Amino acid sequence: MISSELVRRMDLDSLLKFILPDNDIRPSCLVLISKASETLISNQAGEIPALHLKGIVDNQFRTNKILPPMILTKLDGIMNSGASFILQNVVSAKKEVAFAGAAIIKGKINRWIGTLDEEDVEALSWITGKVKGGVIKTYDKSGEVLTYEIENVNTKIKSKVQGQDISFHVSIESDGRLIENWNTSEVPTDDKFLKEAQGYFEQELKDSLYKVIHKMQEVYHVDVAGFGNRLRIQHPKVWKKVEKEWDETFSQSEITYDVNLNIIDYGSSAK
Repeated sequence: MISSELVRRMDLDSLLKFILPDNDIRPSCLVLISKASETLISNQAGEIPALHLKGIVDNQFRTNKILPPMILTKLDGIMNSGASFILQNVVSAKKEVAFAGAAIIKGKINRWIGTLDEEDVEALSWITGKVKGGVIKTYDKSGEVLTYEIENVNTKIKSKVQGQDISFHVSIESDGRLIENWNTSEVPTDDKFLKEAQGYFEQELKDSLYKVIHKMQEVYHVDVAGFGNRLRIQHPKVWKKVEKEWDETFSQSEITYDVNLNIIDYGSSAK
């Protein structure tokens, strides 16, 4: 566990130089960040806080609010690459420990510069194609709850270079189930209703994508979604020219996206 306040004042690489060369350290150790020291204090006899946190990570397949595990060796490689990245944030409230958003580490200085909330982390998982499960919750025109359970996701990022201009297009497709519909006047199997429901879910996701892209480009000026890696693969010569100042170049790049969510099942709500 690393203190966010400490990483605000010191670069992360310097903090870990004492740990990484140690032969007794486990390179598979999970790295998390937190503002509160109480996150590693247990209120229950016999409970080991570190194992409790590891158990939360294992629930990644249930929600997109949990990031893929960041272990020491993986973190060392990312820091050496100079890329900006995020670390899972841990909070403590009412004697309970939970994951809540992510800390942004700017690659050029390896320091904490801000945070993303849980909705931002979810949106990032769609962009990176690392969705393991979870739901999208929204409301219909009557204000009634609709919930889409994710079955599978396919994300493609296409980079485009025109002269000095770099742009990206994100295509997201997903199949899922309508697991919650509080509007009893609508028939879940009706084609018109399903098309409308898909539109509500797609708009909800688009709003989340816009929000996190705005934060990356306009607020923090960092690429923590892997757009640079796509450019490196698809346009290696261009990447060589911009990689040293990539966060700044990324902040000026145009990003467009389209979303296609398909409801393929209605659960027991159709009965």
